[in-house]
Amino acid sequence: MGKQAHSAIYLGLGLVGLGFLVIGLAWNGASELGYVQGQFPYLISGGLTGLGLIVLGAVMLVIHTMRQDGAKRAAQIDALASAMAELQAQIAPGSMEEVGTVGEFRPRARRANGQESMTEQIPQVVETRRKPRA
Repeated sequence: MGKQAHSAIYLGLGLVGLGFLVIGLAWNGASELGYVQGQFPYLISGGLTGLGLIVLGAVMLVIHTMRQDGAKRAAQIDALASAMAELQAQIAPGSMEEVGTVGEFRPRARRANGQESMTEQIPQVVETRRKPRA
């Protein structure tokens, strides 16, 4: 994790802590008053502000976690694509041609019986399922 990742975590946790502090201060101020009309300004200004800070901090933590998981998943997919390319090269050398980046391949050979390989059939199946039926 880089410096930005740690700062996002600390900022999110700080906002959550600050939100609880603001709610505590609002509760303390409202508890000193014995009439409801005087307590409402504390509830509105302190309570809602504190709740907003807590939600903002929690959202920041969730977004950070989702980005971190996405980066890990992308690395795993790249590793899987590389492993599949190596396996394909070992099983049938010359049956797949690398297009440009790891994981993108173009089939160039057909089976011995003349049928299309699965890698050629999949895009056709997807296209037929996308077309609206009349």
